[in-house]
Amino acid sequence: MNPETNHFGEGLRTFFRGCAAGVWVITTVDPDGRPVGFTASSVASVSLDPAVFTISMQAGSSSWPAVEATGRLIVHALSAGQQAVARLFSTSGVDRFRGVNWRPAADGLPLIEGSNGWMSAEILTIVPVGESRLLLCRATETHIPGNRRPPLVHHDRAYWATMPA
Repeated sequence: MNPETNHFGEGLRTFFRGCAAGVWVITTVDPDGRPVGFTASSVASVSLDPAVFTISMQAGSSSWPAVEATGRLIVHALSAGQQAVARLFSTSGVDRFRGVNWRPAADGLPLIEGSNGWMSAEILTIVPVGESRLLLCRATETHIPGNRRPPLVHHDRAYWATMPA
């Protein structure tokens, strides 16, 4: 196969659409303190000691300038029933916080209510990879509520709730 004539990116996209992934909303603030956020499914644990995880995001996204400038963020693990939040935070050109139950955390970053938990983090390293940016983040605080629900997952362009096998 000639890699110059094959579009492996589309094969990669199709491959990962067949794999279920957790749904996350990432929030931060822009330099003026306005809340910013986006939906992600590319979040993964890297190390427990130190507590480091990764996030992948498009450098051309509307949220990227705020994420890069602030260097801090909050990762929310969405629960079943939060499909509307996931859709809202993945929609361009809208006020993503309108109608969402959220409050500022102690550091001023937006906390979305009703998730299965959240982690505050500082960005340690940004690795450019094509049109994406891989963020290595160190967790600085975690919150896990006592009333966790099944997670919201994304599979083949749709949101799903899990059930025991």
